[in-house]
Amino acid sequence: MPPLHHCLAKRKNATRRGADETPPHSFRTLLQDLATVTRNLCPTRGQTDTRQTEFEFDTQLSAEQARVLSCWKASASNARDHRL
Repeated sequence: MPPLHHCLAKRKNATRRGADETPPHSFRTLLQDLATVTRNLCPTRGQTDTRQTEFEFDTQLSAEQARVLSCWKASASNARDHRL
């Protein structure tokens, strides 16, 4: 019987899907996807006063973006802990 990783790799190549059924990313396409994450500063003007205020509005992360950012944060945290 071939090793499990070999079977999974063959399946991924045949279906173009990962184990979680998401399409695989290259590093370039992953960065392009993450580049759509933004924080917008939205100006507002009060109804009774003329002072302008602003609030932050973040884009909603896709499940894939949230997973990747979570992995990167964990990786950065582990790297920081090992340097001390």
